[in-house]
Amino acid sequence: MAFLFFILVTATLFLRPSEIVPDLQGFRIYEFLMVGAIVGLRREIFEQCRLDRLRTQPMTICAVGLLAAIAMSHLQHGFLYGARWGMEIYYKTLLYFLMLVGTVTTWSRFQTLLLSVCFCGTVMVGLCVIDYVGIVDLEFVTHITDRDDETTITNEEKLIWRMRGTGIFEDPNDLCQVITLCGVICYYFFNRRESGQRRYLWIVPMLLLATALFYTHSRGGLLATVAAGMTTLVFQYGTRVAVPAAFAGVPALLVLGGRQSSIDLEDGTGQDRIQLWSDGLSCLKSSDFLFGIGMGEYADMAGLVAHNSFVHAYTELGVFGGTLFFGMFFFAFLGLYRFRWVAGELQNQELTRFHPYMCAILVGWTVGLLSLSRCYVVPTYLVLALSAAFLNLSSQSLVPQKLFSIWDRLHVAKLTVSSAGCLLGLFAFVKLFARWG
Repeated sequence: MAFLFFILVTATLFLRPSEIVPDLQGFRIYEFLMVGAIVGLRREIFEQCRLDRLRTQPMTICAVGLLAAIAMSHLQHGFLYGARWGMEIYYKTLLYFLMLVGTVTTWSRFQTLLLSVCFCGTVMVGLCVIDYVGIVDLEFVTHITDRDDETTITNEEKLIWRMRGTGIFEDPNDLCQVITLCGVICYYFFNRRESGQRRYLWIVPMLLLATALFYTHSRGGLLATVAAGMTTLVFQYGTRVAVPAAFAGVPALLVLGGRQSSIDLEDGTGQDRIQLWSDGLSCLKSSDFLFGIGMGEYADMAGLVAHNSFVHAYTELGVFGGTLFFGMFFFAFLGLYRFRWVAGELQNQELTRFHPYMCAILVGWTVGLLSLSRCYVVPTYLVLALSAAFLNLSSQSLVPQKLFSIWDRLHVAKLTVSSAGCLLGLFAFVKLFARWG
């Protein structure tokens, strides 16, 4: 029953009943389901926070540590209300992360969650496509007119009609994150030959998602999808297939991609975002270096959010909090990399088959975060928790059981060095490409 509540909580992330049925707007359905899931999974939540368990779950340590980082980002400035507000916002996301890792402890539950995410996400995308092309006018879906960086021969600014999502996925780039996630899941089930002829039914949602990706006109979304696709090709077929596919695909994208394939770091939105990153990183050259300027303060400081989750985290939460946010991705990628060493030893070989797709999901989402500020929202932690649950299942499937990483001095040192490298890389990128005046 608790797992059912959790699945329903996940479903409402993508399909908001109060948006689809206006008569339900007075009902706090998500909050009700969340409380039910928390009550039913309270033991699993507390189990994740035990000190001996935390040592074997470095991703969970980073997720829990972010709560302290958020508090410190405001307390160092004496802003008590900001600390309370930030913790109230993030702890709901943290609870979701802990519930997913705590309850998805079998392969059947993992598959059930994948199917639920894929179904709800694809239905949401489908509704947006239906509204965008004018088949049905849905009141809860709105799209935006945006400027194109390219201009006409008469130097007039070109406008473009971009598809948006619903709820927390209103931004076209956010919608692309869902498209990439669901696309990888669809492709996994399409490749399960034991499903017989039924597996070809997955072509339909994949075509729908590809159409939606084009309608968003999102550069970041296209990059994320290409990154996820290339990751899958590399793992499944090796570089001998992936490299020629990349060379063949680039010209096609340049011809068919339109705005999405036009990426210019010297001018337009690309340069605007680099300057936003520069504004944020410059704050680290001050007393805010350790704990940051405070959660939620980036837009007040720079006028807009960073449009890069890693820059955003380092700026708002300082090196301490930024390293913890980076650390969740670090330990996820480290575990998935080490998985290849023991893939043949797993009792459940379905985990080995899903490994390339788990890598593709994580790579795609990470690339998408390079153009989005989504450090504290549930969807980001859904993907991170999926990675953690996958690694836990893989560890349990080994005899004797082996851990892919632990929280010890060696791994903390590796995390510290890698985080410093990431931060220095961001500084170098901004220094190289920022154009002022």
